[in-house]
Amino acid sequence: MAYLRWSSSIWYAYYHTNEYTSKDDQPLCIAMIRTFKYKELINDLEGCMGECRKINDEISTKKCTEKDLQELKDAMMSFIKDVLYNHELTEIETIRDATEIDLPLYATLNASLRVKKCFFLRINGKEIPAVLER
Repeated sequence: MAYLRWSSSIWYAYYHTNEYTSKDDQPLCIAMIRTFKYKELINDLEGCMGECRKINDEISTKKCTEKDLQELKDAMMSFIKDVLYNHELTEIETIRDATEIDLPLYATLNASLRVKKCFFLRINGKEIPAVLER
């Protein structure tokens, strides 16, 4: 599934789901940049975006703008949501050292016969996805 295509973006980002790969190893490919695993994005989303910007600016004549970065972040967040959906996560991921919890940032996901609510917790300045089964 493609989240971004070159026809309307500087990025080409796609997810090839694989039911035999663990959730943490699910791949999001940013063409000509690199492939990120789900776990990498969860652990350091901003760092992954920064790496994409740096590589793009080195290899492309079109420099990355803030709008381009936001578009990439939105695609990465959609990928995270899709991995959660595809792996039917039914409980909040274990989170240690929580210092600040934001209100839900993401809408309801429909999964099979259950409705799940997907949201992000802000922990030490990082957004961590969590799913709560209704």
